[in-house]
Amino acid sequence: MPTKIANHHILLVEDDKFFAQLLQKKLVRELGCAVIWTSSLAETVTLLNNPNDKKIIAGILDYHLPDAPDGEIIKTVIDYDIPVIVFTGLVDEGIREKIWTNKVADYALKGQPNSIDYVISVVRRITRNNERQVLIVDDSLLFQKVLTNWLKIHRYQVLSARCGQEALDLLQKHPGINLAIIDYFMPGMDGIELIHKIRESYKKEDLAIIGISGAGDNVMSAIFLKSGANDFLVKDAIIPEEFYCRVNQWIENNENIHAIREAAIKDFLTGLYNRRYFFDVGQKILANAERQGTSIACAMIDIDFFKKIN
Repeated sequence: MPTKIANHHILLVEDDKFFAQLLQKKLVRELGCAVIWTSSLAETVTLLNNPNDKKIIAGILDYHLPDAPDGEIIKTVIDYDIPVIVFTGLVDEGIREKIWTNKVADYALKGQPNSIDYVISVVRRITRNNERQVLIVDDSLLFQKVLTNWLKIHRYQVLSARCGQEALDLLQKHPGINLAIIDYFMPGMDGIELIHKIRESYKKEDLAIIGISGAGDNVMSAIFLKSGANDFLVKDAIIPEEFYCRVNQWIENNENIHAIREAAIKDFLTGLYNRRYFFDVGQKILANAERQGTSIACAMIDIDFFKKIN
């Protein structure tokens, strides 16, 4: 079932009434949120200066507006610390450069058949990311800063380390980290050795790893993947579009696996742990009690007539 984000608002700035109504209906249906629709830069500025306690979690903006024909709306909305997704009917290198220079979350082409679904998926992703942690391991502070800025635009929590041991310490302190981006060349412990140590405690489905390196040959990619990385990127070739697609893909993969695991051990109706979970955990509790020489007891509670509704 799609994640709902009720009690939040999405700002939609679009001068095409038909397209705006189509997008608005789909946003409400898919995300369960309220949509605030404006059709010009001036109307948007008035709204943002008088928010009336409306929590705007994302802005979906038309690049070409009657009073802002060259993307001026983008910086205006971003200045209010709102993640922005741009809709445009045309994109060339100049428009693309201007879009990314303004630090948007993403953009989509209006003419593409799945563009509305893609934008909705980006909004949904952004609303989840404040609970997702990404670890960057790179001795280059400059490159760390670039990736950190990109990730924070998508509202990820970002942790940084300059060497392998520092990364291992952070993983021990923050066991819920969802993704690690690891460079190869680092002092003391290279990226491959670090991945080997991480994989002693974390499986691929529990912690995704993207290897990165300035050495972009196929051999380096293969070494990372064979050592336990989920993916590989070449530093000099990284662009925001590809970076976000790779990161979001592995974060979503992690979420899907977690959801499948939860479904296997919890009752759908009540959300309580089921019989399978009881036997799995019960064996561990019993074994631990036997090792420690302690006594345990088990109680069963039956709810009258529960089978009539379950």
